[in-house]
Amino acid sequence: MYCPECGMEIDDKSDQCEFCGNPIKNEAGKRKVNKKILIIIFIVGIIGILFLQSSTNNLYMFMVDSNMPVYAVNESIWNESIGQSSNRVWYANATASVNGHMNYLAMETTWYDSSGNVIEEKLAWSQTNLVPGYYLINSTYKLNTTPSEVKLLFFDNPSGVGNDDQSNFEAEFKPGCDGWPS
Repeated sequence: MYCPECGMEIDDKSDQCEFCGNPIKNEAGKRKVNKKILIIIFIVGIIGILFLQSSTNNLYMFMVDSNMPVYAVNESIWNESIGQSSNRVWYANATASVNGHMNYLAMETTWYDSSGNVIEEKLAWSQTNLVPGYYLINSTYKLNTTPSEVKLLFFDNPSGVGNDDQSNFEAEFKPGCDGWPS
């Protein structure tokens, strides 16, 4: 660098000219410092973003993949009903309200005769990767005999289907109770 006053060559890092004493505005040195600060801020920012993204993914994975029942946090079942649409055709309905992401939701139905024997048992409805919203659950059955009891079981884990003890919610209908068709 050259002194703007006397024109002599001086060190780039000098604050004043060694020959004439003129104060030097060392813009080059300041720019280097500012660039270094910007580079450090940029690197710290990238690391922060990566950390937050990793933390968010880990939290999301905990919520989705943990053993904590997603059902208890994200969803409710209501409007459960059964009915008869014709001579031998019966239906089972419900509404699910999902408040957050759910990996799985299913409804299993079991229809019993007057002796307590199973007439029909099946996975009536299932859905994966549910997003927030309402889900109408409808299923129809052609039964050879009139049921005396119906159970609707709801599961948030496919491995629990078929095991009453692992259901998250159960609705039971019998003649004379609310919800039994007249």
